[in-house]
Amino acid sequence: MEVDARGVTPGTAAAERTIRYASLLLDAGESIKAPAWYLGHADPGFTLRVYTHLMPASEERTRRAIDDLSKNPRPQIDSRPRTGRSGHQPAARLDGRLYRAATVADVTDAKPVVEVVAYDPAWSERFRVEQRLLSEALPTVLSVEHFGSTSIPGLAAKPIIDIMAVVPKADAVVTDLRSLERLGYVYRPMAFPEDHDHLFFAKDTAGVRSHHLHIFGVTSLVPAANRVLRAYIAATPDAARRYEAAKRRAAELHPYSRAQYGAAKEEMMTYLSGEARLWSQSARRPSEKGW
Repeated sequence: MEVDARGVTPGTAAAERTIRYASLLLDAGESIKAPAWYLGHADPGFTLRVYTHLMPASEERTRRAIDDLSKNPRPQIDSRPRTGRSGHQPAARLDGRLYRAATVADVTDAKPVVEVVAYDPAWSERFRVEQRLLSEALPTVLSVEHFGSTSIPGLAAKPIIDIMAVVPKADAVVTDLRSLERLGYVYRPMAFPEDHDHLFFAKDTAGVRSHHLHIFGVTSLVPAANRVLRAYIAATPDAARRYEAAKRRAAELHPYSRAQYGAAKEEMMTYLSGEARLWSQSARRPSEKGW
């Protein structure tokens, strides 16, 4: 029987609990390395790509729920090195209070926040509008690209535009956020605190989440991996079909929780990311900009 790096059989209740716990850790603002270790991922960058969409609006709500359960406003972090079954060292370990809170708390919204809808050709125009605005707001930007499901023609998706911008140095952007704030982008500093080459911003339109902006330093490897995955799904109808089916099922099961939605489709994302890497290597296709 197949097991993952943590000795958990994929598709079982134990696997679902494992993924849900890791999702809650990340949603609560923990370092990406902590859930990467917990899930047995050798590359924290892979965990980062899979759980990117979980960073947004529920962050503070999750922390409040955890604080209420633990009766501790800021859970203590045990930073002593520990080696898990995967042999990798976690960046930090949460104490028992937060572990109990994370496994018990099922953080949901009062109304559905996850909806997978049919592809809308207007998504590409929505991106182009933001591309022009961001190119002006970020004078040193090297590229502003549309990625994620809304960037793939014909693919059903959550109607949130994912944008990836590459700059010479990510740290320089946070020194003055006024131009981004004027466009409605809110900086989420706890999204990827250990990755200094990755900044995350969320934007709401009429009170509804509409855009996610990821700003990467030029040395980050994440943009290239995102490009490969996007190109693979766009070029492979079977991959697109499987991904869409996984997303629709996850949305039907967990319409009130972004964390549980992401956990429900994590296994498919794992397969597709691996397939995309092999596809890229075998075809020797360089990552292309501007998709």
